[in-house]
Amino acid sequence: MSPNSSGSAEGVLVLMSTYNGSQFLAEQLESIIGQSHREWTLLVRDDGSSDSTIAMLETYSKQDDRIHIVRDHAGNVGAWRSFGLLLKAATAAKGRYFFFSDQDDVWFPDKISTQLKMLRKLEKELGESIPILVHSDLEVVDASLDPINPSFRDFQRTSYDHADPLGTLLIHNAVVGCSACFNRAALTFAVPLPAQSPHDWWLALAAASLGKIGDTPRPTVRYRQHGRNAIGAQSRHAFVPAFLRHPRQFVERSMTEFAVGVDQAAHLYRRLLERGHANSAAAQRVKGYAFAFRGSSGFRKRYAELRASGARPRRRLSRLAMLGLLAAFPRFRRNDRAS
Repeated sequence: MSPNSSGSAEGVLVLMSTYNGSQFLAEQLESIIGQSHREWTLLVRDDGSSDSTIAMLETYSKQDDRIHIVRDHAGNVGAWRSFGLLLKAATAAKGRYFFFSDQDDVWFPDKISTQLKMLRKLEKELGESIPILVHSDLEVVDASLDPINPSFRDFQRTSYDHADPLGTLLIHNAVVGCSACFNRAALTFAVPLPAQSPHDWWLALAAASLGKIGDTPRPTVRYRQHGRNAIGAQSRHAFVPAFLRHPRQFVERSMTEFAVGVDQAAHLYRRLLERGHANSAAAQRVKGYAFAFRGSSGFRKRYAELRASGARPRRRLSRLAMLGLLAAFPRFRRNDRAS
């Protein structure tokens, strides 16, 4: 399949990456096929499966001409890079609106129609050239689709400041990719995906920097937890036993994960410069955040840069933790790069 032939000028493209997903894949494909909005094209990239995933995809693609397999011969590159390749393929395809899909969830029948309605409304208000992303809450379910929690946001206690999403999203991601859709302006800014950058977080930052994030609070996805999720949902208290069992490993892992966000902020600043937004308020804020943690200046100056960036955790305890991160991160980064 050539992605140039997929979709339509006004159409919807669903982007799915698969890897050894045959156990649950059929249910997800059926939930997409059963959407109340019928005009969509599904682009699927397999990341080197060794089970029957490919055979299943080929069967579905023969039965439904809206399903296309992207064959780039890149092999196994990991989930984030696989979605990056899908985003690149999507830029060559027709269509204006793009949805991320995991291989093991189940979509509510009105997911596309509900989110597309909000996406088009925001685009009408702001203009088609403005990056816009829309996402939703999720219903957390087990492998058999039995409910664990009706709200992923309550279960994991994850959120961002809706009045200033950039201030939160610079620090951590609060947009789950399988719940998200976005317009072509967001896609154009986001591609190419930076190395080691989570695709959903990067798209959320693109919209927060230059456009708008919309939120449909009612869940649109049954978010299946089965023990082999690439990321998955965790209770907001799940970190406690992990910290108590292996405190040093927990801290090192947390710092490494935090470093992904810092590096991503540096990539975002460069992208804003490359795309002609050097003088925007967003660019200066992103620069301040990246330099606060990457710079070699003293703590007081880096603290001033952090404050100027407006990056601020929502919880008081997290704000105190940020000061510890600000003090410890440069030393951790030196040791990390030396190892």
